[in-house]
Amino acid sequence: MNTNIIDKKAKNHLKTLFVCFLVFMVILTTVTGCTKSADIDNGSHSSPEEINEEKNAITGEWRRMKAVVYDADGNVKNTCDYVYDENGNNTRWEMYKPDGSPYFTWVYVFDDNSNNISEYMYSGTNVQGILNRTDYEYNESGLKIKEISFDLMGQISSWSEYKYDAKNNYTKETIFRPDGTVYRYYIPTYDSEGTMLEENGYSENDELIYRAEYEYNDTGNNTVLTQYDGDGNIKSRYEYTYDSKGNIVLKVKLYSDGSVSERTEYQYDENNNEVKRLIFKTDGSIDETIEYEWQYFDNTQSINE
Repeated sequence: MNTNIIDKKAKNHLKTLFVCFLVFMVILTTVTGCTKSADIDNGSHSSPEEINEEKNAITGEWRRMKAVVYDADGNVKNTCDYVYDENGNNTRWEMYKPDGSPYFTWVYVFDDNSNNISEYMYSGTNVQGILNRTDYEYNESGLKIKEISFDLMGQISSWSEYKYDAKNNYTKETIFRPDGTVYRYYIPTYDSEGTMLEENGYSENDELIYRAEYEYNDTGNNTVLTQYDGDGNIKSRYEYTYDSKGNIVLKVKLYSDGSVSERTEYQYDENNNEVKRLIFKTDGSIDETIEYEWQYFDNTQSINE
């Protein structure tokens, strides 16, 4: 598992300035633990009618995953239902309140190459009520070259463009405001093997505002991520531990002074599917527990059973 993807995009909190404040405040306070289980790539979008048809089509679903989030006292906070197609693409996930009523729905549209070309967020299960939309574009190599975010009114809230070198390593990400002016940009540094060692973020005035350093183990897994502000002060540090199969089993977030901010433990089944996640507070007590159940439609039985 590549934790560059998990936490490298922590810098993306800058992008949220462009997205509807209300929507994301709701997500941040209610969707804890339920997140998209695979990273997004990108392209054009389908109509709400086409999405509705896809959303309600059960035939052809390859597998399903259910996640239940519990608070420190064991009470259900929310439940998420994820659906995957025969190519393993997460095509939809729905979040439900503790009483079982729908909260939000996310629908993901893929092209024939399994590139995620559009992402829709809806209120409840009403696929006509779009809260947010993101479209993605790719080059001939299947690499994401553009990401466009739309607000509640369907207007562009921000977009990002990506550039790559001859080895398909990402070399620059530029984030634009709705009026087309540059907001931020990021440039990585690699070693001779193409492993990212550092990533620097700059303001529109070319001032350094962010830096990330990456460390790896002998198998190439990211073991340490340290994030700095523009003055070189440590903002946060993440340490990762893996099992023999390359699955992350422990993530520790540290404050700038080295004390533990948050500790997360991960458990897996024999198929390397995550089945449980334990999130601990600073004092070591449980903050949240997330349990996952996987079901394959070729045998209709949960692989946890």
